[in-house]
Amino acid sequence: MSASWQAHIDSGLMNHNPKCVAKAAIHGKDGTLWASTPELKISPEEVKALISGMSSDAKELQKNGIILAGERYVYVRGEVAGEKRVAMGRGKKNQQSGCVCVLTLTAIIIALYDPGMQVGPCSVVVNKLADHLIKNKY
Repeated sequence: MSASWQAHIDSGLMNHNPKCVAKAAIHGKDGTLWASTPELKISPEEVKALISGMSSDAKELQKNGIILAGERYVYVRGEVAGEKRVAMGRGKKNQQSGCVCVLTLTAIIIALYDPGMQVGPCSVVVNKLADHLIKNKY
């Protein structure tokens, strides 16, 4: 993990008031971890499956959900916005939690939100970071 990528997690996603991201990670499109909050352990296989689902018509995500760190999130929606792809999921066990995942040119940003947090602000900060990465050819 690089300190510069970790700064994107620490200041770009986790440092908001009110808090809108509980855990986050940035992975390369090959599944390698670039940066993460310490408690989030997403396997390279989970990342690759998510990227594959986001890169196709999302039927696999609709069927199997989004699996992150062993937790299943029900696929709620996806969209293509310019050079990025977005997938959102709601917690299977706790429907007040969820995930926002944004695929950029070379990376995927994954953010989880907990009960009491709102998907809207979480989505805004993740998409803002994604736009920054895309602008810088990531």
